[in-house]
Amino acid sequence: MWSFLIVALLGCPKAGQSEALRFRNELQQIDARWTLRGELGLEGAVEPLRALWAERPDHPEVSWRLVRLKIAEGLTEDDPTDALRRFAEGRALGMACLTGDEGFLLRWRQGAFSDAVGSLEASRRICLGWTALAWVRWMQLQGPEAAALDLEAIDALLGGAIDPQLDGTAVWARGLLLAIRPVWAGRDLQAAHKLLQRAIAHRPAELPQRVDWLQLTVEPLGDPAQIASARDAVLTREARTPEDRRAQERLRP
Repeated sequence: MWSFLIVALLGCPKAGQSEALRFRNELQQIDARWTLRGELGLEGAVEPLRALWAERPDHPEVSWRLVRLKIAEGLTEDDPTDALRRFAEGRALGMACLTGDEGFLLRWRQGAFSDAVGSLEASRRICLGWTALAWVRWMQLQGPEAAALDLEAIDALLGGAIDPQLDGTAVWARGLLLAIRPVWAGRDLQAAHKLLQRAIAHRPAELPQRVDWLQLTVEPLGDPAQIASARDAVLTREARTPEDRRAQERLRP
């Protein structure tokens, strides 16, 4: 009996390590498929992600990838109503990631959302930038004046995002938010212009950030030479993903 218990106890760490390794391998496969979404389409690229979600629905490494998917789906929708729904789904998935931390949920219920974000466990902070981006995209379509009550929550999410100086997703969301928020709430096109440039530098091959930069800051600021150059930079680049192709379509007459 004792020998059986010893073998069982010694075997547990190895089993746990094997499970962790399998999970990491599955995430790598998911990310590899994601890079092929230009050829596979979004649905074809995310089959492994949906399978892992069914198995690990509360894991933050699964959650933020699901939010990323919903943002991509929203960016590729032709109908604004459908896009709004996709972004809302992304926001809901992101918030589910955050509320998986019981401490966060408790502080939020006490009415201190910014304090809840500040106390969020480290493993879930990766969801902050993606949740904020989905929320800002939703607000952009809903209308920033109508959604002004969301500003405080989004600001709190971005304030807690993993090092905003390095996280391209949080920088993108912050720049987008500064460009679309109401004037009375601190719209700043110059600051948005710089932040979206940084978002482009973080992921130079992606086109949606370039279109945001062009349409939300370059065109309103009114530099004809920069407008023409920015348009050419989008239209002459290879569209590698469904989001890229839709971004180019947004610029064509």
